[in-house]
Amino acid sequence: MRKALSLLVLMFAAITLWAAEGAATYSGTVPVIFINTDNGEAVSSKTEYLNAKAYILSNGYHGLDNLGSQEQMVNLQIRGRGNYTWNSFDKKPYRLKFEKKQEVLGMAANKHFALLAHADDDLAFLRNTVGFEISRRMNMPFTPSQVPVEVVLNGEYIGLYMLTETIRIDKSRIDIEPQADNETDPELIQGGWLVEIDNYGDESQIQFNVDDLPLNTFYITHKTPEILSESQYSYLYDVFSTFLSDVYTSDKSQALWKNYIDMESLARYYIVMEATDHYEAFLGSCYMYKKSANDGWTFGTVWDFGHAFDRNPNGNDGKYKLGNYIYNDIPMPESIIKEIMRFPEFKQMVKTIWQQESENIYSGLNAFIDTFIGDITVAAANDAVRWPEYGTGDTQQRAQIVKDRLEYKRQFLNSKWNGSTQIVSVSDDGYEPYIYNKVWYDLQGRRVSPPLKPGIYVVDGKKMMVR
Repeated sequence: MRKALSLLVLMFAAITLWAAEGAATYSGTVPVIFINTDNGEAVSSKTEYLNAKAYILSNGYHGLDNLGSQEQMVNLQIRGRGNYTWNSFDKKPYRLKFEKKQEVLGMAANKHFALLAHADDDLAFLRNTVGFEISRRMNMPFTPSQVPVEVVLNGEYIGLYMLTETIRIDKSRIDIEPQADNETDPELIQGGWLVEIDNYGDESQIQFNVDDLPLNTFYITHKTPEILSESQYSYLYDVFSTFLSDVYTSDKSQALWKNYIDMESLARYYIVMEATDHYEAFLGSCYMYKKSANDGWTFGTVWDFGHAFDRNPNGNDGKYKLGNYIYNDIPMPESIIKEIMRFPEFKQMVKTIWQQESENIYSGLNAFIDTFIGDITVAAANDAVRWPEYGTGDTQQRAQIVKDRLEYKRQFLNSKWNGSTQIVSVSDDGYEPYIYNKVWYDLQGRRVSPPLKPGIYVVDGKKMMVR
């Protein structure tokens, strides 16, 4: 039935595109942003903005308002963005800069937004979507908001995107007081930072010599300030040199790095990455900020979940096998979190926060996924027709994969961080609604369906005995 429905959706999208006879086409089920660059010039640069005009039809999506109109378009600029995603896919991501601050589709007023293509997301646009949602449920200081939109650029339909808040210093985003470029005041230099642990080498970064450590590279990209004085450079270099030294010490009895790194924010950030099984975490798009000289460095915000939910519980699809921490059995260089998890104090904090927050993380999460998939199904089918080489029209099947891997990873983390699991006895007699309204797994992690044979199963992260 699901396959038949998915085929009908794809056929509908294909017919719609064909009937348009080459005109820009969209589903009308999610908002649509129309962007026209001056003289129809193609967006080909990541560094040079093009002047453009735009308007957004909300199509009544969740009661959101339009922005501008075809007759009264708003001014903005557009350029490319990203590294791997810009260079590796024909469906490009973009940066938008409005002429003035705008409230866009319910998001707080700002000039700066991104159109994320997610051409590398073969899981129904759910990697970032679920990662952002878990970050919100973990009460991270700022999590970017996003809205699914279809994009028409210079009259051409270019697919389903996520219009997303970018990571910037702002009262509604990263709320810190930035320091000036080329600052020399010793006190000011100790506060007002936004940096990224990066995995792309760049001449403007601070690159650390890690030949004597298991790390391949350790790059710090300073987002603000952008231009460093000698004093600013020395401060940043000294902080993260000390951080590496304190993390890789042989004596794990004291986490000296907690004196200048906010341990709780790191623990919460790490749990988000484990829950999504994002094994590229801490290797890039890993942001940290510092408010003032009196504050430690805070981990966050989350951004790119490009390898979330990649691992298969069966390990038979060419991927590495799900059922381990994000720093084990992965095709990536070692990251700092593997060493940080060797500090008993930090590991205990992770366990404590997990026990406090795990119920909130997962309660209603599948319903959230279902709502999102219901919103984008037709638009995703249109996207799959536009980009058949990496579009995912079968959103229902892909969403189930994400749900299954979320549950599998929850079981693994519960087994490590919740201590002994209570065994509760339930009966399968009479086809009880409780049995049939839950997702059940056997002790090997395989999903099973009622009626259930007597034995021990895992449901909602707990072991249940069926008699």
